[in-house]
Amino acid sequence: MSLAANHCLFVGNVASEPRFKPSDGTKTSQLFFTLAVARPKKFEGAYPVDYVCCMARGRAAEDGQRYITKGKQLVVTGALNLYKEKKCGVETGAEKHVIAVQHINYGPDSRAVREARTNTVTQLDANGIEVGDFSE
Repeated sequence: MSLAANHCLFVGNVASEPRFKPSDGTKTSQLFFTLAVARPKKFEGAYPVDYVCCMARGRAAEDGQRYITKGKQLVVTGALNLYKEKKCGVETGAEKHVIAVQHINYGPDSRAVREARTNTVTQLDANGIEVGDFSE
């Protein structure tokens, strides 16, 4: 039995302002942004950085439009997809890797975002770890 999984997790900062495409009735809304992800450095100097293209759809795109700004640190999980680039409807042969975002954690603000959306309060233990959600 073979097991196939396409699940990626990236932690990084948003490299440029996100681009939002609202829903037009036939397609769901989309949000495109680039995440700057630092790699471990091998030698002295700056960390090498990879720029990862991300695309969120639906509710994730709508929430992202409100909360994602340039420089914000995010934790993004999703599936890695490969697209052939087209110019004027003709494939150029270039390939582009894009993360199809399934979940975005907004860093320190994520609990506040969730509480605002669901009207719940999260109880934390002495170490700051979530114990459970409690409705107000």
